[in-house]
Amino acid sequence: MQIFPFHLAIASTLLWFQQDFTVADCLLENQPGANTIKFTVKFKKNQTDHQVTQFQLNKASGTEFKNWKGDFLHTSWETKGVHKNYFVGTVTAAPQRPEAYDFIPGLGYYKFHKENANFVNATNICRNEGGHLAIINSNEEAAALAKMAKGHLLVWIGVHDPKRNGEFRTIFEIPLKEVGFSKWKTGQPDGAGKEFCIYFHEDGHLYDGKCEEINEFLCEYDLSWDDF
Repeated sequence: MQIFPFHLAIASTLLWFQQDFTVADCLLENQPGANTIKFTVKFKKNQTDHQVTQFQLNKASGTEFKNWKGDFLHTSWETKGVHKNYFVGTVTAAPQRPEAYDFIPGLGYYKFHKENANFVNATNICRNEGGHLAIINSNEEAAALAKMAKGHLLVWIGVHDPKRNGEFRTIFEIPLKEVGFSKWKTGQPDGAGKEFCIYFHEDGHLYDGKCEEINEFLCEYDLSWDDF
């Protein structure tokens, strides 16, 4: 998912606003890929002495993004007779839904990769497809993915211990204990100090393993990414 944050701070004296809009433009260009965001802010005082702030966003991209959203925050304050305006905006564009992903109703889109890769390469392959290494959030999802992995024993999912301190987290930095599924096989994890990445087994349990080992893996495209 691509996120384009931008901050725009403007200092001005309101006495000069009168009835004409004052315009501030914020133009962001990302190369290569030709992602361009033009964020225009117009503000004035109306006839009742209210300050009116108008936002306008123009976005252009070399890649077609069907789903995206923008969040903006405007804060104003006065310091020593000078009125200041601070604008914070974030535009989030969901990646295109990858091809060859299987839809599981109520859960998401998944792809089982039979080619072998280490954890880092598997992560990159999923990302390049527009998805991510699968993250299991419920027993229902675990059961569905166990069926996909049947006959393939251990497959990489998107959980690891990046700081190598015994605290497993998703690739999105969410602690494993908070994602909704942390069902370890009895005796697991057992590779303290040497096994920092997580396998999902066809038996529906988690195992730790060495991140440099090569294995099959599961990619996921979140169902929530369709909700923009």
